[in-house]
Amino acid sequence: AWLKDKDGRFLMVNRKFGDNFHLAPGDLVGCNDFDLSPPAIAEYYQQIDREVMAQRKPLRAEERIVRPNNEIVWSETIKVPVFNAEGEVIGVAGTARDVTIRKHYETQANYLAQHDPLTGLFNRRYLEQQFSSFAQKHPSFVAIFLDLDNFKMINDTDGHSIGDEILRLLALRLKSQTTEEDLLVRLGGDEFLLLK
Repeated sequence: AWLKDKDGRFLMVNRKFGDNFHLAPGDLVGCNDFDLSPPAIAEYYQQIDREVMAQRKPLRAEERIVRPNNEIVWSETIKVPVFNAEGEVIGVAGTARDVTIRKHYETQANYLAQHDPLTGLFNRRYLEQQFSSFAQKHPSFVAIFLDLDNFKMINDTDGHSIGDEILRLLALRLKSQTTEEDLLVRLGGDEFLLLK
């Protein structure tokens, strides 16, 4: 938690907030966001503060924090305007909680929703979502369907780990032959689709 004046100077911070910057709370009093964060991020923090003060109501946001060692963490922040006895806004108070692990899992879940976990290629779901858009951008394209003959025999005789490695190598080889305009998808099993 913290309290800032109208000019963005910290008047009070708790230990947990100080821990984010690896500083004691007393060392943060009198500082502003530009003393603690890179300029673009500091400007973003102060822009949110100005918005909270101008609208005179709370705001909730997820914020990217760059620590002094360049480690990136995410914080869910709630900022509220602070009023004096006459009802004038005199600053901003806020509280934050670390949501870095949640953001990591969200990013991972979003990736897995569109990618095949074995090969890293796009999956069938992504193809379904993007096909219309791809077709509009490329009114004339070629669809190449690839299927490995007797692949089941490899899995049955040499094991799934060997089969998986063959699929990964094939995916790398196919990807090396594509451009950013192409769409390469693992449909499932030993089936791939390349739209070129």
